[in-house]
Amino acid sequence: AKALAAAEERRREAEEKRAKALAAADEKRRLAEEKKDALKKAEKVLSQAKPRATISLGFFGFGQKPDAKKEEQQQGGGTPKAAVPAAGAPRGVPTIKDWRQKSDGSITGLIYGSRMFGAGESITTSPIQGKAAENAVVQTKTGSKYYLGTKSVVGRKGLFGFGGGGGAGAKKAVSPAQANKKTVVIKKNTSKEDALAKRKAELEAQNRAKAEAAAKRKAELEAARLANAEEAARKREELAAAAARKKEEAEAAKQAKAEAAASQKEQAEATKKAQAAARKKEEAEAAKQAKAEAAARKKEEAEAAKKA
Repeated sequence: AKALAAAEERRREAEEKRAKALAAADEKRRLAEEKKDALKKAEKVLSQAKPRATISLGFFGFGQKPDAKKEEQQQGGGTPKAAVPAAGAPRGVPTIKDWRQKSDGSITGLIYGSRMFGAGESITTSPIQGKAAENAVVQTKTGSKYYLGTKSVVGRKGLFGFGGGGGAGAKKAVSPAQANKKTVVIKKNTSKEDALAKRKAELEAQNRAKAEAAAKRKAELEAARLANAEEAARKREELAAAAARKKEEAEAAKQAKAEAAASQKEQAEATKKAQAAARKKEEAEAAKQAKAEAAARKKEEAEAAKKA
């Protein structure tokens, strides 16, 4: 009984471990599905973006801290903060030089120190939080940070006289080559961002597939291990039960043999006693008969003597 109880307890523990392993595999699968859905949403945004639209790198997590989105949500509803003055570009923060701020709050300029773009390449960020200032760090609404260097002459007085200042002075301050360089269409940048985002999505999909395959393989191995453990436990239980039955049968046979021997002995003794009683009874009857016969002869002799 103890062996069976222990085996049942082992089987229960094995089932619990298998259930936990399956639950962990399901959780990993669920997280992978959530990442997959998020990736699909990002791809959908990219596909719906206009050809000349600017997509912030922060949307894909480049240059953005894990809690940047939370900070943006917390700061989004409050009063915009001014740019933070800095002695120089902080480590890891790209610098934008010869910049100007557009009406939508985005920054256009030449970027340096970026892993995504070549030095001096023209970019346009997504709208920033607060106001832009020279020699200061600004943050976009999506969480990307940039250090703003010297402001563009176009940004100061307007291109060809538009945006404040106007007149011939503004035209002389900016050469056509500079104007063309600063107002270059950012479709090239957007295409590069799209290509990088696509490559990142492909790598994430590959990593996700590998992780899912590894999790599935691990779950299969764990299930196989638990199944083997259950099978081994079942065989041990069967062997223990068979040994117990064999022992019980041997003890029962021994007991039956002893009882048969005792019964046979009792029968022999009873037979012996019955035979002895029968012989004694026969002897008593024979003695009584002999005595009766002797008495009859004596009586006959007495009567014969009397007649004589």
